Amino acid sequence: MAKLVLENEEIEQLTEAGHTLYITVKHFTTHSVFLNRVVAPDGAELLNIRSWEALPSMLVLAKIYTEYNKTSQLEMLKEVFDEIKEDFIDEHGSQPVWEF
Repeated sequence: MAKLVLENEEIEQLTEAGHTLYITVKHFTTHSVFLNRVVAPDGAELLNIRSWEALPSMLVLAKIYTEYNKTSQLEMLKEVFDEIKEDFIDEHGSQPVWEF
């Protein structure tokens, strides 16, 4: 049975109106879980997506940053995607199937 060994949570303000992004990563002994939640100013949950791998979680973050026009965060994420893409090409000799 997997045991929780570490949990990280980041909170990011998405809009001046008060939309908030909660990024939680739960590290277990056998795997990690990535949770991305967007909460409206009234407390209503607008988005709640759980990913079992880092890359799908980053693609979800890219969608959130695009939707809320967070260009600075999106640029940093694009740099990470470019590095992952280069590593993928070096390792597999072909282009990855995801597109940004």
